[in-house]
Amino acid sequence: EMLSELGVPFATFGRADHESPFPWVDVDGASGTAQAVEHLAGRGHQRIGLVAWPPGSESGDTRVKGFVDGMAAAGLAVDPALVVRTENGFESGRVAGKAMLNGDNPPTAFVTVQDELGFGVMTAATELGLRPGRDLAVTGFDDTAAAAFMWPGLTSVRQPLDEVARVLVDLMVHRLANPTDPPRTRLLRPHLVVRGSTLGSAR
Repeated sequence: EMLSELGVPFATFGRADHESPFPWVDVDGASGTAQAVEHLAGRGHQRIGLVAWPPGSESGDTRVKGFVDGMAAAGLAVDPALVVRTENGFESGRVAGKAMLNGDNPPTAFVTVQDELGFGVMTAATELGLRPGRDLAVTGFDDTAAAAFMWPGLTSVRQPLDEVARVLVDLMVHRLANPTDPPRTRLLRPHLVVRGSTLGSAR
């Protein structure tokens, strides 16, 4: 808002949580979580849990929407008991994962909206005597460096950051050359990187 008030041209990575007239590029989080559900359903999972951020953020809510849409596309019902909205972080994932796994009808797989949440769920499973990748499937989001070094590696949604950078420059150049044009926006599709945390089939 300050940059707009000062008349400073800019472009952003990520949309605002409210409608704003500026150029942006973002990653389609809904597509990412829908891909995760499709992958899990394809491995036979029907009871899939979700660990997500609290309502109210643009990126968090779109990732939840992708989960819901992905479940519908797979012909699966979303069980409210298997959906936890919590703050980001390892400990939040661990607590949420343990609560669901200790439930009466626990999930066989989890979609999480950030890798740290996924690491927490994997730890909760291990603490309960379950082996991620064999007894339980877990996906993350962002494909952080740690995802590849976990054992088993965490299946995660990778954002196309190189393409984001190129598009940001293109948007900025166009904005500078055409300041009166309506702001351009781009939504890029991420892709799922499959690792050992989801290679087992549903039991």
